[in-house]
Amino acid sequence: GLADCWSYIYLYAERTDAARRQSDAASLRAVELDPESAQAQASRAWSLSLSGRQDEAVAAFEAAIRLDPNLFEPHYFYARLCFVRGRLEKAIELYERAMLIRPEDHQAPLLVAQIYDDLGRPSDAAASRTRGILIAEEHLKLNPDDARALYMQITRIHG
Repeated sequence: GLADCWSYIYLYAERTDAARRQSDAASLRAVELDPESAQAQASRAWSLSLSGRQDEAVAAFEAAIRLDPNLFEPHYFYARLCFVRGRLEKAIELYERAMLIRPEDHQAPLLVAQIYDDLGRPSDAAASRTRGILIAEEHLKLNPDDARALYMQITRIHG
């Protein structure tokens, strides 16, 4: 959990080497404490990906999925890494699995819609976008101050 907090801080608030190092140290310690923990492997993978250590991140994401195929985080964050690396079909596969694991998540369907658009699959993009917007609307009823949900919903409607 500590590693994930530092990763979120690095990604969304404080893009500093200090925050990235904190994420790295915490995720490494988590794996050292329990190498068979899918959550520890997923946290390590996410931290490695933020550090630009993509090949190591891939190995850790795959280890996390192997340890717990029903854990959302490795599918979701691995999909993001695949998107960045241009592995769009793999990103779709991972986002689709993430949506099955956590159907209440609005981000995965909205992000995969972009990939469908990039691949010239407008009907898949529209279906995924509609799904994500509907989920975001429900999420915002319970969490009206969630700026990311509001932003993603608005930009997907108008963007």
